[in-house]
Amino acid sequence: MKVSNETIQHALDLCSQYSDEEVIEKLGVRHDTLRRYKAVAKDRGMSSIPHVKLPKIFIMDIENSPTMAAVWGMWKQNINLAAITEEWYLLSWSGKYLFDTEMYSDVLTPEEAVNGDDKRVMQSLWQHLDNCDILVGHNMNQFDMLKANTRFVINGINPPTPYQTIDTLLAARKNFAFTSNKLDYLCKQFGVEGKADNGGMERWMKCMRGDAEALLEMEKYNRQDIVATEELYMAMRPYIKSHPNLALYMDNKSDACYKCGSPNITWLKDKFYYTTVNKFSVYECNECHSHGRSRKTAIDPEESKHITSPIAR
Repeated sequence: MKVSNETIQHALDLCSQYSDEEVIEKLGVRHDTLRRYKAVAKDRGMSSIPHVKLPKIFIMDIENSPTMAAVWGMWKQNINLAAITEEWYLLSWSGKYLFDTEMYSDVLTPEEAVNGDDKRVMQSLWQHLDNCDILVGHNMNQFDMLKANTRFVINGINPPTPYQTIDTLLAARKNFAFTSNKLDYLCKQFGVEGKADNGGMERWMKCMRGDAEALLEMEKYNRQDIVATEELYMAMRPYIKSHPNLALYMDNKSDACYKCGSPNITWLKDKFYYTTVNKFSVYECNECHSHGRSRKTAIDPEESKHITSPIAR
């Protein structure tokens, strides 16, 4: 898997301030990964790459309790709403800002878990969702974001300010044909350390009973998903065509890549992006290797007068 210059540069910055052991702990990577970062940096001649001020991109994952119900059997059960004995609630959340070393997380206390009281952890999660510009996660749009909104409204918490989302599950489905789009499987395909052992349903049940050790293990498991999701996002980013335009969040004085914000782009000679009645110059980013286009037409105004248009169906 190709590692971006941004990831390498952050590792180099940390190495100038901390020991290798401390850097490994802060980045959540293995020794061989850090050695690889250093080797790649040497090969690329990375010593003074300019820093780019990025929008606040928050990578998030949540874990919630199961919905409890009274059932008559184990197979092919159609559970009536009257059979629900306890609604689900949030157990923990974890997150980090892209390329930052600090990991954020919160988990219920044993008393909160027994009472199904997740208001405090929802409030701490809300602070980051309200602060971020872009939210990244695996199955973010259909799970994490909707689950968070559900518990926000139930706890009487106002919605956070608007943010854009990047769902790596949707990106995998739309742009690739992997055998499976599960996070752990995709991480293995890209050579990324995948999900930790979740302990099975027994751990979830212990958490709901207020087992302090199980709750801490749940938080630890939750945090590992963040590291895996960040690496997966970086690997897939050049292929995500619907990626938010980072250049809109930045004070660029020159052209910049819309996916990573780097001004280090090369306009490709005789390469254009075509629409039905127009064409635009195309660039390649030398940092993230994505492609984008100019917003200005590459067609001379006189030529455009002679371009015909298809008839709408």
